[in-house]
Amino acid sequence: MLRKLVITGIIGACAMPAMAANLLTNGDFESGSVAGWTQTIAGNSSGTSGVYANGANAPFSGLSTTVNANGGNFVYLTGQNGPGAYELRQAFTLASAQTVTIKFDHFANNYGGAVFSGNGLDPFAGPPVQFALVDLIAASTGAFDTAGQIQSFYSGADGGTNPNPWTSYSFNVSLAAGSYAIRFAQADNQLFFTQGVDNVFVGGAVPEPASWAMLIAGFGLVGAAARRRRAVVAA
Repeated sequence: MLRKLVITGIIGACAMPAMAANLLTNGDFESGSVAGWTQTIAGNSSGTSGVYANGANAPFSGLSTTVNANGGNFVYLTGQNGPGAYELRQAFTLASAQTVTIKFDHFANNYGGAVFSGNGLDPFAGPPVQFALVDLIAASTGAFDTAGQIQSFYSGADGGTNPNPWTSYSFNVSLAAGSYAIRFAQADNQLFFTQGVDNVFVGGAVPEPASWAMLIAGFGLVGAAARRRRAVVAA
């Protein structure tokens, strides 16, 4: 009976979901391009966005950016010399409900003073807009649309002295089966604003508490069997 319990515990431990590969393509931008991503620049924007050398000056504005120590050769940057809005997204699909890990490196340099986000990602409607946004959205959500937002991971700007250092973020999110997209966006109409993105990862099934319990029980039973065997031999 004990032998069967030990085998059951080991099988349960081995059945736990392992950390999966990145569900995204080119999450580190080391292709030197936005391959795998969908990049959108709002009409009438006076700047640009794209993949640049790690530590390069921001496009158009020429303002400096810091080097991402873990960023390899390339990173994604936005830059402009007037009002504009920029979005970068990549979709992924989950075949079953699970908890995924979402990681990314990011900075947001705001040269316009206060942060304004009340008008969403539209810098041309009149009210002040000056912020960066990182969020999880339904894959069907339109460009610059915030109505399909599922969870926000970052909204605003870094508060340090420009240029701000890169910061690594990590979140665990429980999701139903379906299609989603991770989105990086920024909109501004006050003064220069530079957003940096690198090392984006989506994936990995995080074991549920019941799975952890099964793992612990499995190893516990293995230990108990070993102790019993030693006791029998000693007798």
